[in-house]
Formats: sequence, C-alpha cells, structure tokens
Amino acid sequence: HLKEDIWNYLNSKDESGFPTLEILKLGVFLHDIGKPAAKTVDATGRTHFKGHDVTGGEIVLKLGKELGLSEITTEKLFRYVRYHMTLLVAYKTGNVGKEALWKQFDELGDDIIGIMLLGYCDLVATRKLLNPLEDNGVIKTYMEFILTVYFYRYKKMITKKLPVFKGLHTHSKMILPIKNDNLQNIERKLYWEARKRK
Repeated sequence: HLKEDIWNYLNSKDESGFPTLEILKLGVFLHDIGKPAAKTVDATGRTHFKGHDVTGGEIVLKLGKELGLSEITTEKLFRYVRYHMTLLVAYKTGNVGKEALWKQFDELGDDIIGIMLLGYCDLVATRKLLNPLEDNGVIKTYMEFILTVYFYRYKKMITKKLPVFKGLHTHSKMILPIKNDNLQNIERKLYWEARKRK
C-alpha cells in the first residue's frame, strides 16, 4: 500500500530540478558525517556519538554550499542527515502517537519518506552487528506505520480540509511572498493557521 507513494517521491525532483533519489543517496553517504566531531569516550572506555545528527546537519549545510548545491537541495540534504535518527527514536521510545508524528510531518513534509528509508537502512545495517538476534521486522513495522499514518491520515486530512482563501483554493497557482517554500508547505501553513483561528 506504500509502494506507489514511495516510488513517486523517489522519482520526483526538488524545486531546483535536482532528483530526489540522488539527494537521498548523498544523504545515505553523509548521514554519519557528524560522528567524528561528536565523539566522546566515557569512563568505561565506551565510545558515544550523542548529537552526531545535529552536528552532521550543520556540516552538511556548509558542505552543500561548497559543492555548489542550490539552497533548496542543501535543505533537503540537511533534513536527511539531521533527522536520520527519527526512526531509531520512535523504535526505542515507542512514541508514535499522533502529536509526535504530526509535529514531524509538519516540519519535514514529504521528506519524512526519505528519512524513514534512510533510517531503516541505517538501523538494519548497524543493529544487526550490535544484536544479531534482533527482529528487523519490528523496525520495518515502525517505518511502515509512520509512513501509513503520513500518507493515509495526515496528507488526506490536510487535502480534504484545506480552507478556501479569498475564493481561491490553495491548490490553484498563487503568487505568495514566501521564499523557498513549495506549495505543499504553504498549504500546510495555511491549514494550521486556519485551525488556530477556530
């Protein structure tokens, strides 16, 4: 039930024309780039990389400029690196309630798809080394649940309940003074503003 939506996302291009799949591949390659800078060793000699996702996000923002990527492409790459631990956090805490998920969906939009795919690959590759007996099917179930809620609850609800502004539905082409925002993000912002006023 998720295949077509995921496929459409992977075969899309960002607003600058850069293929999403290529940005995601770069995100997979760079997702742990913050580990050297975040590395600490505790009193028992165990190594930790706490906050490497945040550090990695900062590094990628600079790297995007150095690579000559557009601001839009760099922001997408940043989201992949900065939020690649999202699935692990959901898996460890079990916090996949509506409030937590919708906050992420509001912030990340369709990029939650790439983030879940990256996070799943990362988890399966690393946790198999840490705990060979762990059932990867549980991790997959978390990913599928999050994406199912995104596609079949969150996106459908926003599409159905989008308000009409001055006689124009937000899907119509409007010139809005919002820099570097795609139509979906604008629709989300307009929807939540309308909800606040009720």
